[in-house]
Amino acid sequence: HNKQLGKDPVKVDGFAISLPTTNSDIALKMLEENLYADSASVFTRLGFDKKTIYFGNSLGYAKAINKKSGKLLWSIPTGASLFARPVVAGKYVVIPSAAKELLWVDPKTGEIIQRNASDGAYVADGVYKDNALYIGGYNKFEKWDAKTRKLIWRYDALNNYCQAAPVVDGNDVIFGAWDTYLYCLDAKTGQLKWKWNNGKSRNQLGPGNVVPVVTRERIYIVAPDRYMTAIDRKTGKTIWRNNEHKYRESLGCSEDGTRVYAKTMDGELVAVDATTSEFKKLWVVDLKLGYEHAPCIVAEKGGIIYAGSRRGLVVAVNPQTQSVIKTFFLGKSETNGIDIDPTSGNVYTSLIEGTIFKLNK
Repeated sequence: HNKQLGKDPVKVDGFAISLPTTNSDIALKMLEENLYADSASVFTRLGFDKKTIYFGNSLGYAKAINKKSGKLLWSIPTGASLFARPVVAGKYVVIPSAAKELLWVDPKTGEIIQRNASDGAYVADGVYKDNALYIGGYNKFEKWDAKTRKLIWRYDALNNYCQAAPVVDGNDVIFGAWDTYLYCLDAKTGQLKWKWNNGKSRNQLGPGNVVPVVTRERIYIVAPDRYMTAIDRKTGKTIWRNNEHKYRESLGCSEDGTRVYAKTMDGELVAVDATTSEFKKLWVVDLKLGYEHAPCIVAEKGGIIYAGSRRGLVVAVNPQTQSVIKTFFLGKSETNGIDIDPTSGNVYTSLIEGTIFKLNK
C-alpha cells in the first residue's frame, strides 16, 4: 500500500503506518463507540430525544439508555418480542408492541400512561409529524393524535402486515404492506388516493419492508422482486422499472434529495439520478460485502453515505469520489438500520446481537 501511494510510512507509538490519502484521512477520524450491549437480541431501530436513546429487545423489554454514558435508565416489559422502534411523539414515547398494543410511555420514568389494544401485532416503525403518530399495523394503518392519545383515523383495507416506516410528506402518507401493494393515503382524512402493484401476486415479492424515497414528483422503491421502480406521485402509475442490478429492500437518498441510493444483493451501492423522470444510473460502488440481503436503510449525513450489512459491517462511502472511506467492523449479525439522531445529527446503528453503536466522524 505504501509503494502504491509512493510515500514512506511514519512512526506512531512505534508502529509504521502509511500516510493518508484524502479518504483514509477521513477514515482515521471515523471511530465507532459501543454504547450498550444487551443481554438479548435487538430487532428494532433506535428512537431519540435530546438525552436518550430508545429501543426494544427480543424478550419484550422496551429500554431507554443515556446517549453519552450508555447507562440504562429504565426497562419495561411489553409481553412479546419488539420489532418496531419506539417513537418519540411529543411528551410521550410510543412503543408499538407485538403483544397487540400501543403503549404511551413517560420518557423520563418509563411509566406506562396509556395502553391501546389492537386486533393485531405492531411490527412497523411509526413516524411522528405535526403532533400526530402515523403507524402501520396488521390489516390497517392509523393516525393518532399525540397530544390526546386518541385515534384520528384508521385505514383498514390492507390484507397483511406493514413492516417498514411510512413517509409523510405534505398531504401524502406513503407506505408498503405485505399484501403486494404500495399505498398513498390522504394524511388529513385517511382516504385512499391510489395503490400500486408490481404485477406479481406473491406477497413475498411486494414492497412490504421498504421505506420509500419520495421527491416532489416521484416515489422510488425497491423490493424482493429485484427491481427498482419509479412511480408517479400524483397518479400512482409506473414511470420505469429497472433490474440491471439485484435490488432488494435497502434504499435511501442523498441529503439534498437529488440521488437515490440502493444496496444490492451483490453488495453494491447504486446511485440513481432523482432529478429526472428517466432512469439514469450515476455510479456504482462495490462495498466488498459479498452476498447481501439485510433490509437496512441507506442514509447520508454530513456528506457521507452509510450502508449496513447482514454480518455486522457498516460501510461509509464518499459520494463525491464514489469510493469507500471506511468499513466499520461492529459484530457478526445484521444491522437493523442507519439511524440519524434528529436532535444532534449523529449517526447510530443497532445490531441483532444486541449492541448499539455511535459512529463518530
